[in-house]
This record gives sequence, structure tokens and C-alpha cells, in this order.
Amino acid sequence: MSISDAGKLAKDTVKGVFIGPEPSPKRFGIGGKEEASCETFRAFLTCRGYLSSEKRAVELPKGSNLEDARRAFGRPMRQTRILDEDGYELDAASPVWKYSKNCNISLTFAFDKKTELDIAVDSFGIKSPSWNPSAKAPEPPPP
Repeated sequence: MSISDAGKLAKDTVKGVFIGPEPSPKRFGIGGKEEASCETFRAFLTCRGYLSSEKRAVELPKGSNLEDARRAFGRPMRQTRILDEDGYELDAASPVWKYSKNCNISLTFAFDKKTELDIAVDSFGIKSPSWNPSAKAPEPPPP
């Protein structure tokens, strides 16, 4: 190990805990008034499924909102949540420029787990609330 490597390791270690590299800077999602003047937006879209994800890059016109980005994906989807690149849920009615940077935006469409669970329970005809940990347990029979 060279002296420079040892110095870097020492710098990245605080009280015996390895810190690791600096997190990468946020690429998109900063927004600002200057973003509202973009003529078009380059949208990097990911539709996250249960087994795989599908990605598309599309161009959105000025004045687009996040729901327009979902439609621009090009196919119907059950994924109702719209997330930014850090996984924060965004309002579908929000304008694209509010979350873009340099006229670029990265969005992920994800399932709402509660809704999907309800659909699965209904499709299997489960009537018992046993899948729901917050449901009250049945009263024991009297002795």
C-alpha cells in the first residue's frame, strides 16, 4: 500500500468506521424558475415491475406535467406512484420543470404496495383478515 493510499484510507476512516466514497451529486430533480423556460424536456423513465424494469427515454414538450410523462412511456401501466431519482414520491399534477435540471428529468413509476396487496387478496378470494397484521384477532370461544 502506497503512502497516498494509506492517507486516503485514513481520511475515509472515522473512529474505526469505513466511510467510503462521497455520494454522487444529484443529477436531476433540482428544478428552478429557469427550468420553466425549457422548450422540451428529456425524460429518462423507468417502469419498475416485480421481476424486471423497463426503461425509456422520451422528449416532453414545454408545459408537461408528471402525468404526461407517464402517458409518454407508451403503454398502460398499473404502477401508480411517480418517484424521483432518490425514491421520493411526487405529485402527478406537478410540472416537469419543478423537478428537472438542465431540461432533463429522471422518473420511476412504481407499484403502490397497499393497492397491489388488496388486488392480490381479492383475486385469491381471501376473506379472512389474517394477512393484515393490524387486524384484530378473533375472540377465543368461551370455556
